[in-house]
Amino acid sequence: MTPETAPELTPGTQAQTPTPELYVSVKRAAEILGYSPSTLRKKLDDDRKAEREGRPTTGPPWKVMPDGKSIRYHVPTLLAWAASGQERGEVHYAEKIRELQKRRAGKK
Repeated sequence: MTPETAPELTPGTQAQTPTPELYVSVKRAAEILGYSPSTLRKKLDDDRKAEREGRPTTGPPWKVMPDGKSIRYHVPTLLAWAASGQERGEVHYAEKIRELQKRRAGKK
């Protein structure tokens, strides 16, 4: 079937061939990233708070669906976010752990 002979899809019709998921739920996005759903929800909550306070967000970008109730993640954007991380980089709390270890060593 060529693009010229392909039937036009209108809202409510489905393509004849299966299409990959484009927007996924928090649960499915967490599976893709290898996180637990609660971890991804925490990142979402942190990012919402950061937006309200005018700070930059750190979690993967999300989209509020037209119903105004559902949060979905765009799969290509989700994968790009995951790929943008630092390879073998330090996690944000590593410095705090070292500081605690120094304090504990000083008490002995």
